Amino acid sequence: MTDAIEDPALKFAAWLSPEFEVWVFSTLDEIIFGNYKKHWQAHVAQEDLKRELGQLKKSLLTDPTSEMAYQYFATEDRINSLGKIKRKAITEQMKLDLFNKE
Repeated sequence: MTDAIEDPALKFAAWLSPEFEVWVFSTLDEIIFGNYKKHWQAHVAQEDLKRELGQLKKSLLTDPTSEMAYQYFATEDRINSLGKIKRKAITEQMKLDLFNKE
Protein backbone atom coordinates (compact mmCIF):
# COMPACT_ATOMS: atom_id res chain seq x y z
CA MET A 1 0.00 0.00 0.00
CA THR A 2 3.02 2.30 0.35
CA ASP A 3 3.25 2.63 -3.43
CA ALA A 4 -0.46 3.40 -3.58
CA ILE A 5 -0.12 6.31 -1.13
CA GLU A 6 2.34 7.99 -3.49
CA ASP A 7 -0.05 7.57 -6.43
CA PRO A 8 -0.97 11.00 -7.86
CA ALA A 9 -4.56 9.84 -8.37
CA LEU A 10 -4.92 9.31 -4.61
CA LYS A 11 -3.43 12.71 -3.87
CA PHE A 12 -5.87 14.19 -6.35
CA ALA A 13 -8.76 12.42 -4.60
CA ALA A 14 -7.62 13.95 -1.32
CA TRP A 15 -7.41 17.38 -2.91
CA LEU A 16 -10.93 17.09 -4.34
CA SER A 17 -12.62 16.44 -1.03
CA PRO A 18 -11.76 14.96 2.38
CA GLU A 19 -14.93 12.83 2.20
CA PHE A 20 -13.91 11.50 -1.21
CA GLU A 21 -10.44 10.70 0.13
CA VAL A 22 -11.97 8.70 3.00
CA TRP A 23 -14.24 6.88 0.55
CA VAL A 24 -11.30 6.04 -1.76
CA PHE A 25 -9.15 4.69 1.07
CA SER A 26 -12.00 2.70 2.66
CA THR A 27 -12.88 1.24 -0.76
CA LEU A 28 -9.24 0.25 -1.34
CA ASP A 29 -9.13 -1.25 2.15
CA GLU A 30 -12.23 -3.33 1.39
CA ILE A 31 -10.81 -4.50 -1.95
CA ILE A 32 -7.42 -5.41 -0.52
CA PHE A 33 -8.36 -6.73 2.92
CA GLY A 34 -12.11 -7.44 2.71
CA ASN A 35 -11.72 -11.15 2.07
CA TYR A 36 -9.28 -11.52 4.95
CA LYS A 37 -11.83 -9.85 7.22
CA LYS A 38 -14.59 -12.17 5.99
CA HIS A 39 -12.34 -15.17 6.60
CA TRP A 40 -11.47 -14.02 10.11
CA GLN A 41 -15.08 -13.27 11.06
CA ALA A 42 -16.18 -16.69 9.80
CA HIS A 43 -13.31 -18.33 11.69
CA VAL A 44 -14.23 -16.65 14.98
CA ALA A 45 -17.91 -17.56 14.56
CA GLN A 46 -16.95 -21.14 13.66
CA GLU A 47 -14.81 -21.51 16.79
CA ASP A 48 -17.61 -20.15 18.99
CA LEU A 49 -20.04 -22.62 17.44
CA LYS A 50 -17.60 -25.50 17.96
CA ARG A 51 -17.55 -24.72 21.69
CA GLU A 52 -21.36 -24.57 21.68
CA LEU A 53 -21.44 -27.90 19.83
CA GLY A 54 -19.27 -29.49 22.53
CA GLN A 55 -21.67 -28.31 25.23
CA LEU A 56 -24.65 -29.59 23.26
CA LYS A 57 -22.96 -32.95 22.85
CA LYS A 58 -22.45 -33.25 26.63
CA SER A 59 -26.10 -32.35 27.20
CA LEU A 60 -27.25 -34.85 24.62
CA LEU A 61 -25.28 -37.62 26.30
CA THR A 62 -26.69 -36.89 29.77
CA ASP A 63 -30.27 -35.75 29.14
CA PRO A 64 -31.19 -35.87 25.44
CA THR A 65 -34.22 -34.10 24.00
CA SER A 66 -35.38 -33.82 20.42
CA GLU A 67 -34.91 -30.04 20.61
CA MET A 68 -31.28 -30.48 21.65
CA ALA A 69 -30.71 -32.94 18.82
CA TYR A 70 -32.19 -30.48 16.34
CA GLN A 71 -30.01 -27.68 17.74
CA TYR A 72 -26.93 -29.92 17.56
CA PHE A 73 -27.44 -30.67 13.86
CA ALA A 74 -28.34 -27.05 13.05
CA THR A 75 -25.15 -25.90 14.76
CA GLU A 76 -23.13 -28.49 12.84
CA ASP A 77 -24.66 -27.23 9.57
CA ARG A 78 -23.77 -23.65 10.47
CA ILE A 79 -20.17 -24.67 11.21
CA ASN A 80 -19.96 -26.31 7.78
CA SER A 81 -21.45 -23.21 6.12
CA LEU A 82 -18.86 -21.02 7.81
CA GLY A 83 -16.14 -23.32 6.50
CA LYS A 84 -17.42 -22.70 2.98
CA ILE A 85 -17.40 -18.94 3.60
CA LYS A 86 -13.78 -19.16 4.77
CA ARG A 87 -12.72 -21.15 1.69
CA LYS A 88 -14.53 -18.74 -0.63
CA ALA A 89 -12.93 -15.69 1.01
CA ILE A 90 -9.43 -17.12 0.60
CA THR A 91 -10.13 -18.19 -2.98
CA GLU A 92 -11.40 -14.71 -3.85
CA GLN A 93 -8.38 -13.09 -2.20
CA MET A 94 -6.02 -15.31 -4.16
CA LYS A 95 -7.74 -14.28 -7.40
CA LEU A 96 -6.79 -10.65 -6.74
CA ASP A 97 -3.06 -11.43 -6.83
CA LEU A 98 -2.35 -7.84 -5.78
CA PHE A 99 1.14 -8.42 -4.53
CA ASN A 100 2.56 -10.23 -7.53
CA LYS A 101 5.58 -8.13 -8.53
CA GLU A 102 6.41 -9.84 -11.85
